[in-house]
Amino acid sequence: MTITITQADLDAVLDANPLLNANGYGKPNGYSYDTAAGREQLRGLLEEVQHCVKYLHSQAWQSRLSSRSLNSYNLKHLAENWGDFGYVCNGAMIAAALIVGIRIRLDSLNPTIGIASKNR
Repeated sequence: MTITITQADLDAVLDANPLLNANGYGKPNGYSYDTAAGREQLRGLLEEVQHCVKYLHSQAWQSRLSSRSLNSYNLKHLAENWGDFGYVCNGAMIAAALIVGIRIRLDSLNPTIGIASKNR
């Protein structure tokens, strides 16, 4: 199955989620971060978001979040090791989850996403 997202899809998610940026969801604790610049950076990373969308579609989705659910930072690393793509930012994984409609808890820099760890 080919899943294609557009710049309009990514822009709509960014517009609806003002805390979403390349680094994650919100501002990291303990150091200065230019959220506006991070949002603009993420806006230009459509290919990373597209890779994350494809990765998410290759996984089994949870109907509800649980203690086995992974966070966006864990999932971004799994997506990096899936296929030949390479680095993806944390925000790309979060944007992908929001675009495809997978369950997500937007309560931290690395929100919980409805994909279960196979090892937990």
